[in-house]
Amino acid sequence: MFLWKAMSQIKDNEAGATAVEYGLILALIAMVILAALGGMADQLTSLWTFVETQVQSAI
Repeated sequence: MFLWKAMSQIKDNEAGATAVEYGLILALIAMVILAALGGMADQLTSLWTFVETQVQSAI
């Protein structure tokens, strides 16, 4: 009888499912952030190249 009660409590527990959902949301947010940073990488590289060129020409 104790085993059936324990199994029904485990079956009704949805905390694990909620944790998985939050994990998936966090992974999606991380992917969006990485994609945004990847898109900005070329712009940042060209910005620092421009700054380097301006500093070298000023010297």
